[in-house]
Amino acid sequence: MTEPESGAAGDERSGFPVALATGAVVVVLLAAGLMLLTRSMQPRGPAAAAKLPFGAEEQAYAERIHFQDIEMSRATNFLN
Repeated sequence: MTEPESGAAGDERSGFPVALATGAVVVVLLAAGLMLLTRSMQPRGPAAAAKLPFGAEEQAYAERIHFQDIEMSRATNFLN
């Protein structure tokens, strides 16, 4: 009887699922870390909903504010 020879091709095939699983785990961990980082950078709660106090003094002064000759202008920087 002859014994089956274990060649390099058999070793590569047996290691392939382990390498694939390891790579998948690394990708999932990187994606989860990225999601946690971007989620923690976002502001918590609506910042635009917070209104400044506009009491009686401010309301009385607001009548005196007038905008005149509003124009658009164009400016350039060193980078164009």
